[in-house]
Amino acid sequence: LPTAQELATALNGKANASDLANKEDKVDIVSASGTTLTAEVGKYYTLSNVGTLAITLPTIAAGTTKVQTVTFYIAAGSTPGVTFTSTHSIYYSDGFEIAADSTYEVSAAYNGIAWVVASVKIVIPT
Repeated sequence: LPTAQELATALNGKANASDLANKEDKVDIVSASGTTLTAEVGKYYTLSNVGTLAITLPTIAAGTTKVQTVTFYIAAGSTPGVTFTSTHSIYYSDGFEIAADSTYEVSAAYNGIAWVVASVKIVIPT
């Protein structure tokens, strides 16, 4: 028969495995500003009063088998000029835009073929 200590250790091991299976990934929120941004995978960038902004998307190692993502919350100023660059191809969703005095959530996902960049216009209640 197992000792009380062995039983407790066995039960703790099962609880830890269960905790790990139900783990929620946390995404860091990064407040950014300026005219250039070198994005990192797994970050959520918040930017306000955006004018000229050149975003460099990360270079992903060849042969990756997991989708890599970066998200941006962009509150555009009166004359936004947001561009994306990467060592990989960049494909945009149909109708992609960042218009003046508007707010967007922009998602960028690398799928092993290209970065797919899509924008959703956010309506902020007044």
